Amino acid sequence: MTYSAGTDIYLPPEVIQFNSAPSLDLAYDPIKVDVFTMGEVLFLLAFGQRPFKFATYDDPYYSLIIEGEYNEFFRVHPATKDIGEIDEDLKRVIMTCLLPYPEDRPSL
Repeated sequence: MTYSAGTDIYLPPEVIQFNSAPSLDLAYDPIKVDVFTMGEVLFLLAFGQRPFKFATYDDPYYSLIIEGEYNEFFRVHPATKDIGEIDEDLKRVIMTCLLPYPEDRPSL
């Protein structure tokens, strides 16, 4: 895809990059974008809050995902830090959908 659509708060890193440099010849896979958004919505449904404000390195929670610090993410996030045990399969599905590189995310 060579144009951007969707709600800003649910955009994955590759679309944020595309929006910040639209003059570059960048493209992204809309299916991988939807998988990313599915991870955000799943987190919201499971825990009642969004996982991060924006999928950028500047966001303190998304930066943990970028760094592969998934357990730390769940330990410090306000929506999950006081829950105790969280199902490992749920965490794995959410984190896999939210991976920063689209090629690492699952396909539909």
